[in-house]
Amino acid sequence: MAKPRYAKLKGDAWRNPKLAGLSDAAFRLWINCVSYCADNLTDGVIPEHIVPALLPTPMPLDMPLAELTAEPGLLVKEGRMYIVAKYLDHNVSREEIEKHSQMQRKKAEKRWGNKKTAAPAPAVKVHADPLVFAAGNAAGNAKYKYKNKNNNTNSSVWMVKAINEIYREVFGTDWFGYAKYQEELDQLGEWAKQQASADGCTPHEAVVIAGKGWRDDPYVVEQSYGPLPLLWRKAPVYYAKGRGSDAKGIKNKLQELERQEAKAYKEGNHDESSRLQKAIANLQQSSRA
Repeated sequence: MAKPRYAKLKGDAWRNPKLAGLSDAAFRLWINCVSYCADNLTDGVIPEHIVPALLPTPMPLDMPLAELTAEPGLLVKEGRMYIVAKYLDHNVSREEIEKHSQMQRKKAEKRWGNKKTAAPAPAVKVHADPLVFAAGNAAGNAKYKYKNKNNNTNSSVWMVKAINEIYREVFGTDWFGYAKYQEELDQLGEWAKQQASADGCTPHEAVVIAGKGWRDDPYVVEQSYGPLPLLWRKAPVYYAKGRGSDAKGIKNKLQELERQEAKAYKEGNHDESSRLQKAIANLQQSSRA
């Protein structure tokens, strides 16, 4: 398991005028930006499509981003990415960390006196484009298959398939981030199971419906909004939007639930009948909202 990485925060940050004047949402977004850069060794660079995932609330990004990019900015917008101002003035760069790690490996080899000649460490390839590191490795992710250690079966395949149904509509390609964001996928899957149980649909359908709401968000295309798994905390909001955007689908779902409820009642399965009645009431209420 990789060692946790740390970002530096000056001791007088609590009385820094720039930070003291920020709203709670803007301050949280700034702290998460610094943390993201330290965790992913991006040297202060955040791809534009990652930023929404760093503010896990239903609040629009416009206001906190405007605060952080106002002069003198704590965040600087450059093309399709944001840069944390003066990040490298306070934090160690990726190149320095990798040099230090290489040096420690050599010291360990010398100290413990390996009998076998160790293969030379691969040269550190420094890319001019910081997004190469920040966006992950799509080719490697495409070959990745997550295994559930408890039963050794693919536990996220159904979610990735559901996400890609919508992702292909928007970007014309599959989403290759599932290897790096397994924790977010797990959280999205838990939400989908709970939503499916409440609404009488399948978890796959819940993810697809939420994906439709995500797809209709204007930020998705205009500002490269992050993929749905990175925004799993907003899944209920997107789910309501996705379901509300398809009135015909809601009507068909209500008819199907009513048919199932009538059948359960006729067969004397009162528990199932009661569950379906609640699902019908919830769907009717949310469709009117």
